[in-house]
Amino acid sequence: MKQLFKDRERVRKLEKSLGIGHLSEPARSVYAFIANGPTTIAIMFRHAFFEGTSLSTIKRAVDQLKDENLIKSTKGKVDTRKRFLFLTEG
Repeated sequence: MKQLFKDRERVRKLEKSLGIGHLSEPARSVYAFIANGPTTIAIMFRHAFFEGTSLSTIKRAVDQLKDENLIKSTKGKVDTRKRFLFLTEG
């Protein structure tokens, strides 16, 4: 259990150094997921990482990240109904 605390403390410090420490926990989780590669809200919602997280919580987190200009979205090339999420260049 001590290692769990140390790991969580290390993650908090890393999040702060990345400038995302002030975000809500769901927004930090969504940011980390998007940092792993472009994705959609639907993909996140179905992923085990977000088990127990409501679709509306994920959507609010995406909105918060967009408001902070930390992510952007683009329409899919094949299916324009899909919106792919990317980190911004900042």
